[in-house]
Amino acid sequence: MTSDTGSSPVIDAGRSWSAPMPDSRARFIRPEIQALRAAAVMVVVLFHLWPEVLTGGFVGVDVFFVISGFLITDHLLREVDRSGRIALPKFWARRARRLLPASLLVLLVSAIGVLIWVPQVFWMQFFREAVASALYVENWVLAADSVDYLAANNVATAAQHYWSLSVEEQFYLVWPLLILAGVWIAARTERIGRRPAIVLMLGLVTATSLAYSVIATSTSPASAYFVTPTRAWEFGLGGLLACLPALAGGGLVTIRIVAAWIGWAAIVFASVTYSSATPFPGSAALVPVLGTAAVIWAGAPDRWWAPTRLVGLRPVQWIGDVSYSMYLWHWPLVVIAPYVIGQAQLSIVVKAPLLLLTIVLAWFTKRWVEDPVRSGRLLSARKPRWTLLAAMGGMALVVVPSLFAGVALQERVAQDDRERVALASVPCFGAASLDPALDCSDAEFDVISPDPALAPQDSPGIYFTDPPCFAEDSGVRSCAFGQPDSTVRVALIGDSHAAQWQPALLGIAERHDWSLDLYLKTNCAFTAAERGVAYDSCADWSDELESVLADEEPYDLVLTSFFADNLGLEVDAGILSEEEAMEGFAQVWEPLIDRGSTIVAITDTPHMRQETTVCVATAKGSFDSCAVPRDEAFERKDLQAAAAATTPGAVRLDMSDRICTSMVCEAVVGGVALYTDPYHLTETYARTLSPYLERDLASVLDESGSDAAVVAGLTSTG
Repeated sequence: MTSDTGSSPVIDAGRSWSAPMPDSRARFIRPEIQALRAAAVMVVVLFHLWPEVLTGGFVGVDVFFVISGFLITDHLLREVDRSGRIALPKFWARRARRLLPASLLVLLVSAIGVLIWVPQVFWMQFFREAVASALYVENWVLAADSVDYLAANNVATAAQHYWSLSVEEQFYLVWPLLILAGVWIAARTERIGRRPAIVLMLGLVTATSLAYSVIATSTSPASAYFVTPTRAWEFGLGGLLACLPALAGGGLVTIRIVAAWIGWAAIVFASVTYSSATPFPGSAALVPVLGTAAVIWAGAPDRWWAPTRLVGLRPVQWIGDVSYSMYLWHWPLVVIAPYVIGQAQLSIVVKAPLLLLTIVLAWFTKRWVEDPVRSGRLLSARKPRWTLLAAMGGMALVVVPSLFAGVALQERVAQDDRERVALASVPCFGAASLDPALDCSDAEFDVISPDPALAPQDSPGIYFTDPPCFAEDSGVRSCAFGQPDSTVRVALIGDSHAAQWQPALLGIAERHDWSLDLYLKTNCAFTAAERGVAYDSCADWSDELESVLADEEPYDLVLTSFFADNLGLEVDAGILSEEEAMEGFAQVWEPLIDRGSTIVAITDTPHMRQETTVCVATAKGSFDSCAVPRDEAFERKDLQAAAAATTPGAVRLDMSDRICTSMVCEAVVGGVALYTDPYHLTETYARTLSPYLERDLASVLDESGSDAAVVAGLTSTG
């Protein structure tokens, strides 16, 4: 990530906080800003290498954002002071020369690394994000993926860290326009000067963004981390700092030194105490952001007890100078290295050389790519359109090959679909191979369906509906399938672990002319239990869903399932007890049961290992090494299913024997790849489960004495 306006973080001395304006237009390097940049990149890199040690290292990105806001705003204000306007094409061309050469080089090298070392099972995702990064919209792609069940368990790609660069580029596009809006307002009124009008405009955007960040982090934490509106205030605070008048004289030197130490302490505090459990950005981001602003405001006071001498050390300044390239290179190395060495976990023996290689590549890129392109006359001496044309050409070098790779994979998808249709009628295909009534001991399949390289894309079609079937906020959204006017009404409620049963359940609904309604939300259980703050939007969704279901005609059957780990981790953390969790489910079920509905809680599916899909995609001949012991796959207690077993009017449906043997959970069963990721079944396997879901559903309903057992003749056909 970058945050400067030229070859180094320089500003006009007249706007320096560390000295009064000299009688020249001299420019100098801000040592404290260089040090901030060095600290920011190091905490990010160390966080990615040793996340268990520096748990809050992600705040380094926020430090960068504040620096960018300060320096870019300062640069634009000086241009406005000189000419009364901003030459937008020149500004954007300078940004392109500064950012694109190194970023596109790293993307191109990363793509080559993916082709050589990364299994094809991940190519679709890797190249999709490479295109998004080259076009600087990666943050919006990750925001969409964070609430998209199809992408909920995507692996990290070599371009994932470009989300922050995308946010920064979007800032560069919009920020000068806001400053020009302030200039325009001042020019049309006599009551407000140019600088106050600019401050008013930037302040309004900053305050609005901060408020939105706090709200969005509470209601939609996954997407809030990436989207630009939740981050704009961090740039804005730096920009407002640039609007302050320069300090004159040394009267405030003691205050400035204290502010500098407090600022550095705030950044360190956030880096070592924050973690993935910290709601972020929201109000928590105020600590590193205000800390960064304090360091910039304090400048570099010349006293023995000031941090100036420490931040001015040559290694610190050098790291600050190459920080952009370090940020670019470190993440692809971290992501691709496990595929190169064949080990999922990197040891210190590997991590230390990766850190050294990051520094070497950063120096090389700064010396031979960044500086020559930025300051070379080939582009800087020409009109801005030449820079922009060169930028478009560089983007095309990344985008076009990535798109071709995607097209090639789509052709494989089409071929895979044709093979699947042919295999569907073969005896012992999929779940049938685990049917004790069939003799499948000699069944062999020459083709695995879906193709293991494409299994991550074999998710239920409900992931692709428009409008989406999943609630995107606290509001309730439903999708209807089957016969809408049927006298038998069935609902499926939960998160992605409920949604993965939709293909199997839809087959039953079509055979018996049911109506089938889906109520789904990412990571949310339908429960009254008080969960952690990260699930506030889930609580709102559950509350509203209770009201919706109370107003609806009662459902005959309400099926539900939930990712057991989510609630289990909260129990482990002491946020709620097992009893409270189970009572939360019973509490929302009881009104439905009182109205005649039967609740069916489907036990959560096996939890495989992170490397399961890679194992299947790279296995030669046998898939035995990809299996997981059954005890390990069901290690986490399913509290929702447990609640159903003790709640009158609710039943527990355990389909685990249709997925696993008595000893292991295989990754390939009956010629079918089971998993799109470690936690979700492929649509292909889910469809083969349909007759067995019908049979087992009839059985548990019959055993419970439920009236629903005779719905549409389930018992007789099951």
